[in-house]
Amino acid sequence: MKKLWISLLAAACFSPAMAIDKIALPNGSFEELNAQKKWPVNWKYKAQSKGEVLTANAADGQNFLRFPEDYGVLSFDLNVKNPAKAVVEVSAAVKGSGDCKFGMVLLYMIKTRHTVKPVLYTHRTIWDHAVTDKWQTVTKQVRLREEAIDGPLYVAYYRSNRTGVLDLDKVSVKTISSAAKPVADPVPAAAATPVPAVKTAAKTAVKLPALPTEIRTKLTPAGLHMMLPETVYTVPRFETNIFFENVVDTANINAYAIEVKCPVGKHYTNRWSWTPRPEDAGKTFELEMRLINDHGLVISGKTRIFVAKEPADCKKPIRLALLGDSLLLCKYPEHLREVMLKSGFVNYVPVGSYTPSGEIPKAGDMAHDAYGGFAWGDFLKRWKYSIHVVNGIQDKAEREQMIALGVINVPKSDDYRMRSPLLRLENGKPVLDIPMWLKRINNGKSPEFIIVELGGNDVFSATTPKRLDEYVNAAMKNARTLLAELRKHAPESMIGVTTGQVGCSQDGFGYNYDCRQSSYQYRRNIQRYNREITKLVKELNDPAIELVPIHHCIDSVNSYIKQSRPVHKRSKISKPMDVNALHPNLEGGYQVGDAIYAWLRKKLMP
Repeated sequence: MKKLWISLLAAACFSPAMAIDKIALPNGSFEELNAQKKWPVNWKYKAQSKGEVLTANAADGQNFLRFPEDYGVLSFDLNVKNPAKAVVEVSAAVKGSGDCKFGMVLLYMIKTRHTVKPVLYTHRTIWDHAVTDKWQTVTKQVRLREEAIDGPLYVAYYRSNRTGVLDLDKVSVKTISSAAKPVADPVPAAAATPVPAVKTAAKTAVKLPALPTEIRTKLTPAGLHMMLPETVYTVPRFETNIFFENVVDTANINAYAIEVKCPVGKHYTNRWSWTPRPEDAGKTFELEMRLINDHGLVISGKTRIFVAKEPADCKKPIRLALLGDSLLLCKYPEHLREVMLKSGFVNYVPVGSYTPSGEIPKAGDMAHDAYGGFAWGDFLKRWKYSIHVVNGIQDKAEREQMIALGVINVPKSDDYRMRSPLLRLENGKPVLDIPMWLKRINNGKSPEFIIVELGGNDVFSATTPKRLDEYVNAAMKNARTLLAELRKHAPESMIGVTTGQVGCSQDGFGYNYDCRQSSYQYRRNIQRYNREITKLVKELNDPAIELVPIHHCIDSVNSYIKQSRPVHKRSKISKPMDVNALHPNLEGGYQVGDAIYAWLRKKLMP
């Protein structure tokens, strides 16, 4: 079919141009056709497509076309003017038999920085649409890209699965709007209802309609899931990636062929990658990812690629509190601060109880609340008595309470991870006190942003489905409680909840954990956690609590800590092997920092 497109290109370029808002498709009901197949002007018929002109039971008029064989059916081509951002509507009446699937495809010309080229299969406008033995009208609207230029526009019709018999009638191509009359992007009906006011310094935009991040088929195994973020946030000049094995819950991603359809970026073997340009700022692009095996489409999903615009005010104060586990110690808070300051956010200040080295932060220090081994519940409950905590933070009254309770032989510890920063003692018992924490880190005020990065420790130890259910349920219960408390006591903060990182290869897990946990099991665990935390954030339906996706962006092959090790003890050959299952190297930390930075930039847009 690709050869057909190319052969048509030259002929169409010399046909008279037609304004994009005056598209007319002649003979859309095939009334001029006869048994000799004398096609009207602009219709192209693939020679090996064995079509029949029938006159009984047409959807419109007398004639319709039947295609019992082959993949490509026929195409219509014309030359158009002013196609940039035009909204084109294509439709057809179809019916069929034998499990036939129907497809329509658009092709048009765009001008890039270096060349003029056709956008081929960029818009699979309708694909694998199931047909029945009754006529049905299939309609789809497509907005052409801003780079679209005067030249050929084609629409083609297919038996997209090469199966069964397809009947086609009443085809049409028309323009809903042109560049001169732009149509706004669709907004869900619910968006017309006023959104409750949110006390937050970060502006909350109306959400676009949700995309189906997982579309299952009859070939989808019960345990296979796709976990594309609903939105992938990007920033001009920063590379963004979707690593395929990070978003599919499968034991072997190499068992599938992967197709990515997106008007921007490049599709490589293990990832989709794109670096937006400054002129892309404020734009949104749809991406579809499909997993295929020898029997057909197994599972697919969609996401929205959003490019942040320049902020309204770079100089306003931005304070960010990070709550999380040891992954926060993998240099991406430092990278995030560096990027924010270089981008002109001169009043960006990370706030927290400690520095990465465990000291009380001073002015200008990198500060956060990163506690190795912590899960959601630890921030609510962890309190281990000790008589010596970092910098003497444990006061005399606290010691007296323990003595009064008869607590003796209390261990000495300088480890701040002995207790949650959100707890204090009251009558000898730890109680949650978020106002105390806010007073310590930000003079009692809500920081502009709070980001919570947890999940890995919540589900790490699960090795059976039953245990995983228990751990995930406990994590969601604790997450719901902590987020409610943060929302209550920091009403002006925008709260971001990150997804969990998938970890590296089995080499890293074997090096760290022997046979106690495997890369495969942990990936299943964290993917399940990611599905549930995504669901929880949606259920909360709070415009001041958002998901911050980071699981898709990190290279699990090259962005984890490695050492050169012998392949075995009898060999003189050494090679780099993973030696840390969960903690990324410096470059991996930068990838995560970039994803969080892109989300912050989205929230700081005017």
